[in-house]
Amino acid sequence: MADDIFEVVKSFSPWVEGGSLPESVPFKRDIFEVVHSHLKANPKRKGLVILGPRQVGKSTLLKQLVPALGGDSSVLYVSMDHPRLRDVPMDTWVEPWLKLAGSKAERCTLLLDEAPFAKDWDTWMKYYLDHRKNIFIVATGSSSTSLRKGTKESGVGRWDEIWMPQFLFGEVLRWRVGMASPASPWVLIPSKQDKIEPAITATLEEYLHRGGFPIMWETKDLQSGYEQLRRDAIERALFRDINLIAPIRDVATLERVFYACAPETGRIISIQKLSGDIRRSQSMVDNYLKLISDCGLLHVLNPYPGLSRRGLGGIPKIVLADPALFHAAVRPLSITTSPETEGQLLETIIAQHFATVARTKGGVLSYWRRGKEEADFVFELGGEAIPIGITRSARVGEEDVAPLDAFLGAFPKKASTGLFLYRGPEKDITLKSGRGTVACRNIANYLFHLSRAAVPRFPES
Repeated sequence: MADDIFEVVKSFSPWVEGGSLPESVPFKRDIFEVVHSHLKANPKRKGLVILGPRQVGKSTLLKQLVPALGGDSSVLYVSMDHPRLRDVPMDTWVEPWLKLAGSKAERCTLLLDEAPFAKDWDTWMKYYLDHRKNIFIVATGSSSTSLRKGTKESGVGRWDEIWMPQFLFGEVLRWRVGMASPASPWVLIPSKQDKIEPAITATLEEYLHRGGFPIMWETKDLQSGYEQLRRDAIERALFRDINLIAPIRDVATLERVFYACAPETGRIISIQKLSGDIRRSQSMVDNYLKLISDCGLLHVLNPYPGLSRRGLGGIPKIVLADPALFHAAVRPLSITTSPETEGQLLETIIAQHFATVARTKGGVLSYWRRGKEEADFVFELGGEAIPIGITRSARVGEEDVAPLDAFLGAFPKKASTGLFLYRGPEKDITLKSGRGTVACRNIANYLFHLSRAAVPRFPES
């Protein structure tokens, strides 16, 4: 049996016996160099775990690492999603691989795709990291909770985690247009730019429909791309990945929660109303939203300044994790959008990037509402809060930035500058109230700038 299992494992990695390397994918995402450098520079931190939604390129990243790490018998790639491997103890095939690699191998690297599908994966990962000094392990998973719930061992101090999001706007520009980000230091609110590159603006219009999933940029038929995204990213997460995190008794309700929220991306919703509409308890709906969020399908944003949703009547803002998810879940048969929908998609893209920056730099993304005044988002970093307004229009005036002015007045110790994103030329508005300024930035330019800060990083050792 062990020999049969090892044959399955070797079928993923023919190069361990002199066979061909993985098919070359020339474009490397920003995270590739981050992971590769981390492997080379941090030999004592042997475990790396890459988390992210389905269909963002985690498997491709692992396969791109194979030639970079030598591409010989000391590098093994295996997908634990294979039905013959899920219930087999890992030593059944790891030991034959180590024997094949040879005892003199200075470093053996195990690339473990879809790690949570493996039986007692955490126990075995801990064992090999603790007792085999020449083994380095890079694992992937679709949610952080799946790496913790039901595990028997703690990974604290044994492996680092990094989140791999969909393609950032700047990555798409580098991939499709060849436009690299400027090397100047990153700041949250950059100086205004007089020039707006047509390629940046054109790519944003395409990004509204294609989003950041690689398959959406590799297909000419958007409708078939949306169908594939719905099948492989949405439904596999809802029906497989979340059940791996926590067995769901009512999967149909889980699906209803997601598809009820998808059309409302960028909007504040009432948990009480949603639970009433689907005839389930508020606690169940709230728990399901957390599980869906953990798999990278949407963001659940709390109101600023950190008050509980329960205290404010259960009114989070729900934002899909990518604009293509909206088309896949809500309108797969049409790529036309109304002005209102276009505004929702712009908010979705901005939230997607700021949420990634929050993961990278430790910030917090929320929203603010007081009566009829609302800041679409609030981003807090290092004790400073920035209220953010967004519009699809190419014009901005005092009335447009009034909600940001109100926020600055409500939190003078936290905020002195607002950020307004629109399609027009960049400028700064000095508020007549004397509370500060609002930086009005072109939304395409700003996304290109923001992408630099959203590049995933490992925590500093």
